[in-house]
This record gives sequence, C-alpha cells and structure tokens, in this order.
Amino acid sequence: MTTERIQGLVKWYDRARGEGFVMRHEGPDVHVPGDALADPEPGYLLEGQAVEFEILAIPGGFRARDLRVVEPDPERLSGRRPTR
Repeated sequence: MTTERIQGLVKWYDRARGEGFVMRHEGPDVHVPGDALADPEPGYLLEGQAVEFEILAIPGGFRARDLRVVEPDPERLSGRRPTR
C-alpha cells in the first residue's frame, strides 16, 4: 500500500516550540509537529521552503507526517509565497 505524498510550502515553523504549518497548493493548512520531520536534523524549517509530506486527518484539521524538504533554498522558490 502506498501513501499519497502532498506538496506545499512552509508557512512558518517555530524551532523553540517544535511546530509549525505548511500550505498545500489546494486545501487548508496542515499542522507540522516536530515529530513529523523525516530528518530532524537540523530540526527546523525555513519559511517558503518547498516540502513533501503525508497527511493525516485528525479532529479539527490535518497533521503532516514524514515531511521532507524538496527545495532547500527558499530564494529559488517561485509562485505562492507564505505570509505571516
């Protein structure tokens, strides 16, 4: 069984709190708890980075898991940009 991978952009990620949100190209934002990062090193995400992840429906919204950075350099991204 394969799980669909979703793509999006990091809206924000707070390293101290160990959580943040990503924007999907379609649909509501997805919560990213610290344990959702496939590679916890360096342990943070940068606003605007392109990411790929699996999604879980939870009461009150969605949660990411197995999140991986697709585009490590946010300066090279184009298209929809997150806002604070």
